[in-house]
Amino acid sequence: MCLRCVDDKLDVDEEPIGMYSLESTSADSIHSIIKDVLLHMNLRLDYCRGQCYDGASNMTGVKSGVT
Repeated sequence: MCLRCVDDKLDVDEEPIGMYSLESTSADSIHSIIKDVLLHMNLRLDYCRGQCYDGASNMTGVKSGVT
């Protein structure tokens, strides 16, 4: 997992924050680990924006995608 940040000058910084093991690759499992990691880093979820993926259905599915 990595975080990409944009500052007031629109400079972009990307930092790897770790690798995490998933019990499954379902949208619920991915969502849970992302939320857990961000909350443990004391990042407010309402300040987080964006989504990056490779087109995998578990990330973009209408009925079961990560939100």
